[in-house]
Amino acid sequence: MLLSESEQATVRVFRRNAQDVRTALASLEGGDQRLRVVDGYIEAAGGVENFRRLCVPVRRAILVNDNAYIGRTASIIALAARIPMYAEAASAVIAKHEALQRELASGSLLGGRRISHGELLRLWLDAAVFYDNNDKRRPYEEMLREMGRAIEGIATSLTNEVASVMLAMDDFV
Repeated sequence: MLLSESEQATVRVFRRNAQDVRTALASLEGGDQRLRVVDGYIEAAGGVENFRRLCVPVRRAILVNDNAYIGRTASIIALAARIPMYAEAASAVIAKHEALQRELASGSLLGGRRISHGELLRLWLDAAVFYDNNDKRRPYEEMLREMGRAIEGIATSLTNEVASVMLAMDDFV
């Protein structure tokens, strides 16, 4: 399958971003997972700090205006699904992407309001990516106050789901 220069550039940017996901996941798996109890919740010590390395490429993948946006690569893979020799593998990857899109469109009731999982993930990733131990921690703490601690569990699960789809797409392209 011949790709235009623009499509090739899209795939290159996506693959670099997927490599960042692989690196982040490897560092999370190899890390020391000491648990602690905070406000009645069990969490890994340094949870957000350790998870931030994965948040950055996942955030890029879900931002429509970013060159690493997952939807652009999904469109290229969808074109490959029309070619008989790629159809089965491409269709399986597209099915994973479509399932992710359905999950992001679904929602939860948090902080007294209904919020789509896509919006929840964007809010959480913005807060987590820019989180630190100084003044920038405030947006993260405000988000937790407004929506409750449940957002962390939902958002980390969604972050891992996006990462999984990214890796499946990367393995295909």
